[in-house]
Amino acid sequence: MSLRLKFNLSLLVVMLFGLAVSGYFLRDLLQKNAREEVLHEAGLMMESALAIRAYTVDHVRPRLAKLPDDEFMPQTVPAFAAMRR
Repeated sequence: MSLRLKFNLSLLVVMLFGLAVSGYFLRDLLQKNAREEVLHEAGLMMESALAIRAYTVDHVRPRLAKLPDDEFMPQTVPAFAAMRR
C-alpha cells in the first residue's frame, strides 16, 4: 500500500466521521427548533381563537339577547365578527 493511498484513506475516514457527528448534532438541533416553532404557532392559534371567542361573548351575545330568536345576524358567526372588528 502506497503512502498516498494511506493518506487518502485516513482523510476519508476523518471526513466520514466528521459528517456523522455533525449530522447527529444538526438533526437534534433541527428537531428542537421544529418543536419550538410548532408550539409557538399553536400558542398563537389558541390565543387568536380565544380572542375571537371573547369578542363574540362580550360584544355579540348582549345584542343577541335583545333580538327575537328567528332573526339572523351575521355578527353571530365568530369569523365574521372578528373580521369586522
